[in-house]
Amino acid sequence: MSQTTASRNVELLRDGYRAFNESDIESVMAIMSDDIEWIEPEGLPHSGTHRGPEAIVENVFTPVMEQYEDLNLEVDRFVGDGDTVVVLGTARGRGRETGKSLENPFAHVYDIEDGQITRFVQHTNTYHSRDVIGA
Repeated sequence: MSQTTASRNVELLRDGYRAFNESDIESVMAIMSDDIEWIEPEGLPHSGTHRGPEAIVENVFTPVMEQYEDLNLEVDRFVGDGDTVVVLGTARGRGRETGKSLENPFAHVYDIEDGQITRFVQHTNTYHSRDVIGA
């Protein structure tokens, strides 16, 4: 894969994180393939494999937005290698029910084809996330 492909994919995700942090879910959905596979780690209330943009919004994004306030995904680094991009950062916010602060590092791994996300895998401290939301 060329460096140009990696650069385009990093820019796509940079825009995606910006949109998510601005609660522009429509723009986030627009960069997902129709058959996207979205994998959340065991231990989270929304863990498992979710397929398709609508399922991701319903089963992941909506519950997460309900569980946290002031949620922001702060990206520290994008590591692009062709059609795979790893995003390193920290999720920050506060649990709505507990008032506890969230400061949880993450690694997100994306596969991208033709300008659309086809696969996502999240790696994070699920114990800390559950504690913050009171789960």
